[in-house]
Amino acid sequence: MIQNNAKLYKPILVFAFFLSTHTVSMAQADSCNRVGAWIWHIEHTGYTHAQLADTLVDYGFKRAYIKVAQGTIIPTWSELLDTALVNDYHAAGLEIWAWSYNRVGDDSLQAEAAYLAAQTGYDGYVIDVETEFDGDSLNLYKLCSAFDKAMNRAKADGIADSSYQLYVTTWGNPIDHNFYISAMDPFVDGYMPQTYVEYWGQSYINNLVFWIDSGTTEYQSIGATKPIHHLMSTATETMTPNEMEQFIMAAGPEASVWRVPGSSVPMSVWGDWRRVNWGMDYCAPNFSVEEEPINFTLYPNPTKGLLKVEAQVQGIIRLVNLKGQVLKVEDFQNQKVWNLDGMSKGIYLIQIEGSGRLVQKKLVVL
Repeated sequence: MIQNNAKLYKPILVFAFFLSTHTVSMAQADSCNRVGAWIWHIEHTGYTHAQLADTLVDYGFKRAYIKVAQGTIIPTWSELLDTALVNDYHAAGLEIWAWSYNRVGDDSLQAEAAYLAAQTGYDGYVIDVETEFDGDSLNLYKLCSAFDKAMNRAKADGIADSSYQLYVTTWGNPIDHNFYISAMDPFVDGYMPQTYVEYWGQSYINNLVFWIDSGTTEYQSIGATKPIHHLMSTATETMTPNEMEQFIMAAGPEASVWRVPGSSVPMSVWGDWRRVNWGMDYCAPNFSVEEEPINFTLYPNPTKGLLKVEAQVQGIIRLVNLKGQVLKVEDFQNQKVWNLDGMSKGIYLIQIEGSGRLVQKKLVVL
C-alpha cells in the first residue's frame, strides 16, 4: 500500500487492446460480491472496530482488510492477535482479511504473521510489496516462498483450511518499476493492483474501463496467471461517486478501496461512499459496464509502409511499441497518414487520445 510519504507513479505502459464492452469475469470470484475496504490505523477513523464493522456493512461492503504488521512481526501489532476484533467483523457479517507492508529480509519472521493471523481467525492474508522490491526478483521470490510455507503450515496444523488465501498488492504499473510478477505467481492466489487513477490524472478517470483492462493485461504479460482484483483510492476526492461505482463495476466482485476515512483521508469521503452501490450484484444477468466505442480504423493493417488512420475525434495520435516507448506523436483530427517505411517488423500500438478518451489498436508492421 502506498504510504503517506511515498511517491505516486503515473502509468505510461499499456498492452490491452481497447474493448467497447467490458464484461466482468465470474471466474475471478466464488461470490457475487466481495467488495472490500482497507483499514490502516483504527484510531484515525473515530470508530471502534465493532462500530466500523457495522458501518461498513451498512454501506454495502462485504470484506475488510486490517493492517496487522509492518515488516517483521516484532513488535507485533495488537490487531494480529486480537480475536475479539475478528469476531466483531464476523458478527457483523463481514469477511476479515489481514494485511502487512513487507520489506526485504527476515522473510520467515515476516511470514509468521500469516500463520498467526490464521490462528487469530482471519479469513485471508495480503502482502504489500512495493519500492523495496523494484528490480529484485530474488528477494521477492524468497519473501513469497516464505509466506507460502507459513500458509501451508497453518493449513497442515488445522488452524486454516483451503479458503485461507494469500493475495499480494503492489503497483498498478509494475513494468515501469521493473517488478517481477513472475517471481510471486507460484505462491500467491491473487493480485490486487493499486490502480490509483485519481492520482494519475483526469484522462485516466475518464477511461476507467480501459485502464483497468490495461492493468490486467500488463500483469498477465509479465507472468500473472492468478485472478486480478483492482484496488482504487478515493483519498483526494477527485473521483465522483458515479466514477467510483464505475470503477468497482469494471474491477469485479473482489474490487476494493483504499482506505477507510481518517487522518490523511478526509472524513467527508464517507459522504461520497454513501452514494456508491458497494453491494451490487455481479451475478445479475448481462451484468456489464460499457463505454461507447469511437469509430477507429487502420488501413492497411498489416502494412509495410503507408498507414492511414481514421477516427472521429480531435486530439493526439501516438505510435507506441510493446515496451511502452512512444516512437511517434502528432496532433490528430479525424485522419492521419503516416509513412512507416523502414520500421522494424513487429507489433505496435496506435493510440488516439482526445475528448477525455483514449483508444488504441494493434498494428502489425511487415
